[in-house]
This record gives sequence, structure tokens and C-alpha cells, in this order.
Amino acid sequence: MKHAGVLTKDDLRNKLLDNHSKIESFGVLQLGILDMKHIGEITVGTEIKLLVHFQPERKTLDNFLELTCFFEEITNREVFIVTPESLSEISKKRVLDEVEYIFVS
Repeated sequence: MKHAGVLTKDDLRNKLLDNHSKIESFGVLQLGILDMKHIGEITVGTEIKLLVHFQPERKTLDNFLELTCFFEEITNREVFIVTPESLSEISKKRVLDEVEYIFVS
């Protein structure tokens, strides 16, 4: 299990912004944090959920898997990536309303 103490929401936001160029190199157009509206700290064992919009031509399994590994490396946490296309119609509106975008290219 990956962990290194407490990671705050601000820490996560800063890590993602600090790695903006590298994240874009995987074909990411937009990146947002999910399920964090009321969470101040990401404690040991807490999974990080990110919403990722890929460039259509760069949306590949390799980029998806490599991006997941990269996120886990920089956060030292388990990361779950969601794409808009993977959301069910039932949850899509709620998720898209609650996402906190970190960057939009």
C-alpha cells in the first residue's frame, strides 16, 4: 500500500499543478479532483479520484495506465482515474457538477 502520512487537498492541487506539463504529455486536456468537496486531508489508505479528459487521439490504454502510475508516484497514494465516457448516465451529472478542475487546456 502506498502512503506517506497526510496529504492535504492543497498539497494534491499543488503537486498536480507542479506537474502540469508532464501530465499534458499524456494527452490530458482537463484534470479535476473528484469527491473532495468536504475533505481537507487525504489520510493513509484514502484513494484519490481524478477526472481526466484526454485528447481524442491520445486516449489510449498506454497513456491511461502510464498516467495512473505517474499520479501514484507523485502522490504516493492509490489513484483512481475516471474519464467522462466511463461515467454512467445516472452519475454523470452529479460527478461533473462536483468536480474541482485543476486545469483546463
